[in-house]
Amino acid sequence: MLKTLLLTGTLTLVTVARPGPAGAMEDKYWVGDSSWWDYEENWDPPGQPHNFDTVYLVQNDAVDRTVWYYNTEYPDEWVNLLTIDASGPGTMTFEMTSGFDHPLKANGVTVGGEYAGILEQYSGDVTVSGELKVGDSATSIGTYDMHGGSLRTADMHVGCDGEGALHITNASADITVSNMLSFGPRGTFTAVPGTVIHMTGATFAIEGTDGGSLAGLGKVELVFEGGVGDVDPFEVAGEDRGAMVAGFFGNFAVGGLTLGGVDIGQVVLAESFDNSPGPDAQYVKYLSVGAGSTLDLNGHTLYYGVLVDGAGAIIGGAPVRVDRCGDADMNGVVDGLDLTAVLSNWDTTDPVADLDGNSVVDGLDLTAVINNWSVAGGAVPEPATVLLAALCGMAAARRCRHR
Repeated sequence: MLKTLLLTGTLTLVTVARPGPAGAMEDKYWVGDSSWWDYEENWDPPGQPHNFDTVYLVQNDAVDRTVWYYNTEYPDEWVNLLTIDASGPGTMTFEMTSGFDHPLKANGVTVGGEYAGILEQYSGDVTVSGELKVGDSATSIGTYDMHGGSLRTADMHVGCDGEGALHITNASADITVSNMLSFGPRGTFTAVPGTVIHMTGATFAIEGTDGGSLAGLGKVELVFEGGVGDVDPFEVAGEDRGAMVAGFFGNFAVGGLTLGGVDIGQVVLAESFDNSPGPDAQYVKYLSVGAGSTLDLNGHTLYYGVLVDGAGAIIGGAPVRVDRCGDADMNGVVDGLDLTAVLSNWDTTDPVADLDGNSVVDGLDLTAVINNWSVAGGAVPEPATVLLAALCGMAAARRCRHR
């Protein structure tokens, strides 16, 4: 396992043993067209990879190839390294096919080593004891589309030196990183709302300068749960735009930062890369520091939209609450969704609907919605119209509450 501590502006590498034996029994090269993994004639030398073989899904012609993963013969055996690469104009895609929940276990996986590679995962369990690299060398283009299934990896590097893209299209995808999750200067990331990445002792690093390229971070909840003996560095990457909602967009903002899950979480903010002009700051839409967990700001600025749980310890500074200006869900538009959030939680302490942070959802929060009302690409309603709708909604809510 490799742990990189991002605390002093330099990278300190501390290496301990990784699981699984090292070394390969054979080098296996794909020689077929589009076909199934378990057909022995698709391999040179013939036979399905297993027993720590080093596997090369490579091609250099104009044929688009897809290798569909089907493995009932060696479901519990590991391969050493799996490389997915295409040097010719054709594509090379490795697909974990829907309906076949067969496990893939590897010491390392490279998607786009020197050229271009694609990994499509619809189901199945991928376990990587070492590094999962998407876009490894400067000439490479790697793409990992995760539509389902699970991923357990020690390290995940998206855009090491090349172009790497991670796309999570299904919030049910189960992802755990145990050592490091990093996005390089040419890494891109998209995700759907509700995506969760579990960090069980993992450093979080960003080397790039384009916040828009990692827009998926704004829809992801990072759950740090490494336990008592682990403190995880978290790269502070955003431009300091003050306590404004503008900081949540195109600025490396994270949808949710949660400390504590199956175990407590301990996180320390760090600035090892110059990601933005001036001093960097971190924006988090939903912040949760559970009991027993510790968030060390380490002198850095952290802005948050909603404090979901503050039972744990926050040291090294004080986080700053962002004025959401009526935008309860922090999606960039003040509209009916925000009005509904306020009305449906009227006279409660709901932290999402409590826009002014006074621990009660009341007329001040409603006023914030009305005064900042906007509909992207459409007409702006008259305040009186919004107020009338609000009053009707409050009356209905109260009737329901008294039944």
